[in-house]
Amino acid sequence: MTLEVDVSGLEREVGGEIGFKVAGPAPEEAGSGGQRWGPVKVEGRAIWTGSTVLVLGRASATAELTCSRCLDDYTLPVLAEFSQEYRLADSGSGPAQPDPQGTGRDRRDTGRTATRRSGGPTPGDPASPEDAATDEEPLPFSGDTIDLAGPVWESLLLELPMKPVCDERCPGLCPVCGAKHGETTCGCRVETADPRLMSLKTLLETKERGD
Repeated sequence: MTLEVDVSGLEREVGGEIGFKVAGPAPEEAGSGGQRWGPVKVEGRAIWTGSTVLVLGRASATAELTCSRCLDDYTLPVLAEFSQEYRLADSGSGPAQPDPQGTGRDRRDTGRTATRRSGGPTPGDPASPEDAATDEEPLPFSGDTIDLAGPVWESLLLELPMKPVCDERCPGLCPVCGAKHGETTCGCRVETADPRLMSLKTLLETKERGD
């Protein structure tokens, strides 16, 4: 995935900024976690801080997931905000070392850069420089373009649910026959017992059989 922002028009004075909108396909490794992603859209601002470019953005995409209850596929809109600082590759201490996986990250940078924020975003203002303050090393860029692929993809993945559910009211599947509850009545009897009492249950059943 390549999401490049042209910063050639960014004024090199503190507070100078430009807005941007970019889009691109999900990366090739997007399906490694079982998800199927649609195109990724990003909008935000690039701000000159005096020595770095601070990017504040909002990414959106759709992910096709598998419900952990009924095993049906469903589509989930994913919205994530992120912030990331960038520095010119020749302005830092030592040469940049690009990540061999192609995310655009400097291999010296190991911190997580995605910023998750509660509540809905304000249109046209993905974040503020104060909210985006970070002690992490800026990522390198060269020329007049900045590739947002790494931070964008990371921020989207962080928004995925641990256990995907198509609907909070999804009744799931019958643990005995696998029928989908709500669509059919299977008549299976499902017993729930305290595992601490299973030994006693076994003993009582044995006595009932006369063993």
